[in-house]
Amino acid sequence: MIETMMKGYEFETLIGDLFKHYGYVVENNKTIIKNHKIYEADLISSNNIAS
Repeated sequence: MIETMMKGYEFETLIGDLFKHYGYVVENNKTIIKNHKIYEADLISSNNIAS
């Protein structure tokens, strides 16, 4: 799901618009925290958008 949302977006733009809009918090561009659950987001990279 996240890969699809990221397609065509720059990672910083996604943080600024999508993640913030849906209440995500991103630390070190690597960890997504939502509802006190931590998800490792290694597949997400500003240099390599998952396709």
